Amino acid sequence: MTMAVAQVLVVCTGNVCRSPAAAALLAAHLGRQGCDGGTSVRSAGTAALTGAPMTEDMSRLVAAAGASTQHAGRQLDRDLVASADLVLTATTAHRSEVVRLVPGAVRRTFTLREFARLTMDFVDVAAPSTGMAAGRVSTLAAYAQGRRRPVPGADDIADPFGGTSDDYEAAFAAISDAVGVIAARLLGASG
Repeated sequence: MTMAVAQVLVVCTGNVCRSPAAAALLAAHLGRQGCDGGTSVRSAGTAALTGAPMTEDMSRLVAAAGASTQHAGRQLDRDLVASADLVLTATTAHRSEVVRLVPGAVRRTFTLREFARLTMDFVDVAAPSTGMAAGRVSTLAAYAQGRRRPVPGADDIADPFGGTSDDYEAAFAAISDAVGVIAARLLGASG
């Protein structure tokens, strides 16, 4: 019997800072909690530095959090969006670009912070306490879609590329906070 694998795609601009960090952190959270392996987390960029590694500053922060820094920049395309069950973006502009590529993805595309905010209080009394994250991806996306309310300026994560160490640390903190909430919901922890 083959287990269905849920596809999560994380998107930013160059795919060397925010999206690979978020993807690595989410994959690490799911792996540390004994997730059933039914969730694949990938990343891409709207103007990717194709083949480039994660930036040194972001790589240092990701490694300190115990996540993998193995990465090669990848360009966002229709196929990646179409195959994703959930798309998480760094900014609302990235979300718009995803939906422009695949209009039908609007119901499953959110910024990282937006998705964390919208699912923070989600409780599924039928869910196990851990594992089976793959089965929860579409449930959470539908829940978040039904509660979507714009909060201008609150859902973007600033691009630290070319910035200071403080810029990277601020972006990483925002990513880490959002990913922590999202991972908990995917694993069935209550809000």
